[in-house]
Amino acid sequence: MGPAKAIAQTASCIGREFSIDLLSKVIGQPPASLSAPLATLTDAGILLPSALHSKSDFAFNHALIRDAAYESLMFKDRQALHGKILSILKAQPNVRPELIAQHAESAGELTEAGQAWLRAGKSAADRWANKEAERLTTRALNTISKWEPGEARCLTEISCRLTRGDALGAVF
Repeated sequence: MGPAKAIAQTASCIGREFSIDLLSKVIGQPPASLSAPLATLTDAGILLPSALHSKSDFAFNHALIRDAAYESLMFKDRQALHGKILSILKAQPNVRPELIAQHAESAGELTEAGQAWLRAGKSAADRWANKEAERLTTRALNTISKWEPGEARCLTEISCRLTRGDALGAVF
């Protein structure tokens, strides 16, 4: 599969669905150069063109195919790809904080991940999506627990617990 394998592995770090634009930025090649490998992956049934209403251009045919491509990368390579994806996403406007958190956590950027999970939780609470807010702030607390002890950890944890408490109070 040659270059198509590397494209599939990189795309698997982005997620189940991905845009050609983001993939080309992560790989560092123009979108036109991805046409042949993407066609190979589509012809093989690994990728499908994404739905018309989606912002994504392609999706993995099945989550297990995406998982296999993802797991075929060495941990260090996956972590580096997530770091690259994170920096690209941070430079874009209006990126969902849970997307930032997911890639930050996978890149080993735990401070950024914890803060982004908290932002996602607060955003969900602002929308009255209290169960989602509880889930996201719990994820934030799990990530924050891995930080070095100190003032930043304490203040972030307090903010997280307050947001989580408000969400739980609204649910029950």
